[in-house]
Order: sequence, then C-alpha cells, then structure tokens
Amino acid sequence: GGGGAGGGGAGPSSLPLSALERSAIPTYSSSAQDDEAVHRKLEGFAGQYYTLLKSQLEQQRIFYEGRLEAMRREHEIAMRQNERRQPATPHLISALKQERNQLEQRTVTLRRKHKKVSNDAVFLENMN
Repeated sequence: GGGGAGGGGAGPSSLPLSALERSAIPTYSSSAQDDEAVHRKLEGFAGQYYTLLKSQLEQQRIFYEGRLEAMRREHEIAMRQNERRQPATPHLISALKQERNQLEQRTVTLRRKHKKVSNDAVFLENMN
C-alpha cells in the first residue's frame, strides 16, 4: 500500500472538484417556492426604495416650503418698508406741488427784497 505524498489532508482543498464547481455555478431552479422567495425579496427591496424616496421627497418639500415662506416674509417686509419710505403717488404729487408753490412764493419775496436792496444801494451811491 503506500499513502505517501498524495493529498489526504482535511480542508476545502480536499473537497471533490465537482462539488466546488457545483457551488460556484448559480442554480436556476424553476420551483414555485424559489420564484416566490425571489419575488418577496424584490418586493422588500422595492418597499425599502419607495420608503427612502418618500422620505427624501418629504424632506425636500419641507425644505422648499420653508424657503418659499421665508421669501414671502422678506417680500412683505420689503413692501412695508417701501410704503413707509414712499407715500402713495397721489400724496407724493400733492406734497411736491405744495412745496413748489411755497418755493415760488419765497422766490417772489426774495426778488422783491433784492430789488429794494439794489435800489437802496443805487440811491446811496448817488448820494455820495
């Protein structure tokens, strides 16, 4: 007999080659049980994916609704500040017309005073 250097050791390398080959090749069983297991697994993945998408969309909705609300508030504040800075146009026009009339009256008064001072200066020069 003789059991010398030939491989009698235990471990994965001692498995028959045909068993290793069989484990490496995927089995495509057509049994109804296997098909149902694959279907349930895919449905589970689809459910997880749906939940993830729904969560992300909800977060985006909340984020953008918040941004939109902030922009609305900023717009309202800006509009209120504009109203305070600039009275309504008819009021502004009325105020400007009133100011123009006052300036015209002041101009007439100053021209009269200027003419009187000029006449007085001419009179004084003629006296000397």
